[in-house]
Amino acid sequence: MTELSQQQLEQVSAALYRASVRLSCQTCSEGTLEIDRALYALEEVTARSPHGAPEGQAPPRKGRALCVVLSCERCGYMRLHSLAALGLDQMA
Repeated sequence: MTELSQQQLEQVSAALYRASVRLSCQTCSEGTLEIDRALYALEEVTARSPHGAPEGQAPPRKGRALCVVLSCERCGYMRLHSLAALGLDQMA
């Protein structure tokens, strides 16, 4: 797992601020969302046939989105935020 450096964490925080992202929790309304240091990648997977990939092979990848996780320090609610939307997709 790739972790964000302190400088990268500060870049993400500044980009979220510039994008007017609210860090208040949508679920409990009392907590604050904190940026997880880990960098996550969501990958879209497509199958070659209705039955999936041939045995022993992974289906081909179609797309990939780098994300950070924002999690509530009070209730544990989590959400993903795209680095590409923030102009930071080169971090990986």
